[in-house]
Amino acid sequence: MKYRFLLTRHWQDRNQTFGTLVVFDNTNRPVYASAVIERGYVEGDHYNSCFVAGTYPLIWEWSPKFGEMLWEIKETPHKTECKIHVANTYKQLQGCICPGIKMKDIDNDGYIDVTSSRDTLDQLHRATKGQKEAIIEVQEWL
Repeated sequence: MKYRFLLTRHWQDRNQTFGTLVVFDNTNRPVYASAVIERGYVEGDHYNSCFVAGTYPLIWEWSPKFGEMLWEIKETPHKTECKIHVANTYKQLQGCICPGIKMKDIDNDGYIDVTSSRDTLDQLHRATKGQKEAIIEVQEWL
Protein backbone atom coordinates (compact mmCIF):
# COMPACT_ATOMS: atom_id res chain seq x y z
CA MET A 1 0.00 0.00 0.00
CA LYS A 2 1.32 3.44 -0.93
CA TYR A 3 1.52 6.43 1.36
CA ARG A 4 -1.59 8.60 1.13
CA PHE A 5 -1.56 12.39 1.23
CA LEU A 6 -4.86 14.01 2.24
CA LEU A 7 -5.20 17.67 1.28
CA THR A 8 -8.30 19.31 2.74
CA ARG A 9 -9.20 22.78 1.50
CA HIS A 10 -10.90 24.80 4.22
CA TRP A 11 -11.17 28.31 2.76
CA GLN A 12 -10.86 29.77 -0.73
CA ASP A 13 -11.39 32.88 -2.80
CA ARG A 14 -10.13 33.97 -6.24
CA ASN A 15 -6.61 34.57 -4.90
CA GLN A 16 -5.84 31.99 -2.25
CA THR A 17 -6.81 28.62 -0.87
CA PHE A 18 -5.98 27.66 2.71
CA GLY A 19 -5.99 24.07 3.90
CA THR A 20 -4.27 21.25 5.71
CA LEU A 21 -2.14 18.36 4.53
CA VAL A 22 -1.93 15.06 6.41
CA VAL A 23 0.22 12.13 5.24
CA PHE A 24 -0.61 8.55 6.20
CA ASP A 25 1.93 5.73 5.94
CA ASN A 26 1.24 2.32 4.44
CA THR A 27 -0.45 1.19 7.69
CA ASN A 28 -2.76 4.25 7.56
CA ARG A 29 -0.95 5.88 10.48
CA PRO A 30 -0.53 9.69 10.25
CA VAL A 31 3.15 10.59 9.93
CA TYR A 32 2.97 14.27 8.96
CA ALA A 33 0.59 17.24 9.18
CA SER A 34 0.83 20.90 8.24
CA ALA A 35 -1.06 23.93 7.03
CA VAL A 36 -0.85 24.61 3.29
CA ILE A 37 -1.60 27.47 0.96
CA GLU A 38 -2.38 27.34 -2.74
CA ARG A 39 -3.66 29.73 -5.37
CA GLY A 40 -7.40 30.29 -5.40
CA TYR A 41 -9.60 28.77 -8.08
CA VAL A 42 -10.41 30.91 -11.10
CA GLU A 43 -12.55 29.29 -13.80
CA GLY A 44 -10.59 29.10 -17.05
CA ASP A 45 -7.28 30.35 -15.58
CA HIS A 46 -5.32 27.10 -15.48
CA TYR A 47 -1.98 28.86 -15.00
CA ASN A 48 -2.70 30.78 -11.79
CA SER A 49 -5.33 28.52 -10.29
CA CYS A 50 -5.25 25.56 -7.94
CA PHE A 51 -6.09 22.22 -9.53
CA VAL A 52 -9.52 20.66 -9.08
CA ALA A 53 -10.33 18.32 -6.20
CA GLY A 54 -9.86 14.61 -6.86
CA THR A 55 -7.36 11.78 -6.40
CA TYR A 56 -4.01 11.95 -8.19
CA PRO A 57 -0.74 10.04 -8.31
CA LEU A 58 2.29 11.60 -6.64
CA ILE A 59 5.83 10.99 -7.85
CA TRP A 60 9.07 11.78 -5.99
CA GLU A 61 11.27 13.38 -8.65
CA TRP A 62 14.03 15.86 -9.39
CA SER A 63 12.89 19.42 -10.11
CA PRO A 64 15.36 21.37 -12.26
CA LYS A 65 13.48 24.60 -11.44
CA PHE A 66 13.87 24.18 -7.68
CA GLY A 67 17.14 22.21 -7.74
CA GLU A 68 15.94 19.44 -5.42
CA MET A 69 13.82 16.32 -5.17
CA LEU A 70 10.14 17.16 -4.66
CA TRP A 71 6.74 15.52 -4.70
CA GLU A 72 4.91 16.24 -7.97
CA ILE A 73 1.17 15.82 -8.41
CA LYS A 74 0.56 14.05 -11.74
CA GLU A 75 -2.42 13.86 -14.09
CA THR A 76 -4.01 17.13 -12.94
CA PRO A 77 -6.42 18.47 -15.58
CA HIS A 78 -4.98 21.35 -17.62
CA LYS A 79 -1.83 21.59 -15.46
CA THR A 80 1.68 20.20 -15.33
CA GLU A 81 4.54 20.56 -12.88
CA CYS A 82 2.31 20.84 -9.79
CA LYS A 83 4.78 20.48 -6.93
CA ILE A 84 4.81 20.63 -3.16
CA HIS A 85 7.52 23.23 -2.62
CA VAL A 86 8.77 26.10 -0.48
CA ALA A 87 6.96 29.45 -0.67
CA ASN A 88 5.57 31.98 1.76
CA THR A 89 2.63 33.61 -0.05
CA TYR A 90 0.05 32.54 -2.61
CA LYS A 91 1.66 35.00 -5.04
CA GLN A 92 4.72 32.71 -5.19
CA LEU A 93 2.61 29.81 -6.45
CA GLN A 94 1.19 28.89 -9.85
CA GLY A 95 -0.94 25.88 -9.01
CA CYS A 96 1.48 24.25 -6.58
CA ILE A 97 1.14 23.58 -2.85
CA CYS A 98 3.19 25.26 -0.12
CA PRO A 99 3.40 23.78 3.39
CA GLY A 100 4.02 25.76 6.56
CA ILE A 101 3.47 25.66 10.30
CA LYS A 102 3.42 29.28 11.40
CA MET A 103 0.69 31.36 9.80
CA LYS A 104 0.60 35.14 9.59
CA ASP A 105 0.06 37.91 7.08
CA ILE A 106 3.72 38.62 6.33
CA ASP A 107 3.13 40.94 3.35
CA ASN A 108 0.16 42.84 4.84
CA ASP A 109 -2.26 41.96 2.02
CA GLY A 110 -4.97 40.53 4.28
CA TYR A 111 -4.18 36.88 3.42
CA ILE A 112 -2.73 34.13 5.58
CA ASP A 113 0.87 33.40 4.60
CA VAL A 114 3.14 30.74 6.00
CA THR A 115 6.55 30.96 7.58
CA SER A 116 8.94 28.09 8.24
CA SER A 117 8.10 26.66 4.82
CA ARG A 118 11.61 25.24 4.29
CA ASP A 119 11.60 23.52 7.69
CA THR A 120 8.08 22.21 7.11
CA LEU A 121 8.93 20.85 3.66
CA ASP A 122 12.02 19.16 5.12
CA GLN A 123 9.77 17.53 7.74
CA LEU A 124 7.53 16.22 4.94
CA HIS A 125 10.54 14.80 3.11
CA ARG A 126 11.79 13.07 6.29
CA ALA A 127 8.32 11.63 6.97
CA THR A 128 8.12 10.17 3.44
CA LYS A 129 11.77 9.13 3.09
CA GLY A 130 12.22 6.11 0.86
CA GLN A 131 8.87 6.56 -0.89
CA LYS A 132 8.92 7.08 -4.66
CA GLU A 133 5.18 7.02 -5.35
CA ALA A 134 2.07 7.92 -3.39
CA ILE A 135 -1.42 9.22 -3.94
CA ILE A 136 -2.96 12.55 -2.99
CA GLU A 137 -6.64 12.94 -2.25
CA VAL A 138 -7.84 16.53 -2.51
CA GLN A 139 -11.13 17.35 -0.85
CA GLU A 140 -12.92 20.63 -0.27
CA TRP A 141 -14.63 21.55 2.98
CA LEU A 142 -15.45 25.05 1.83
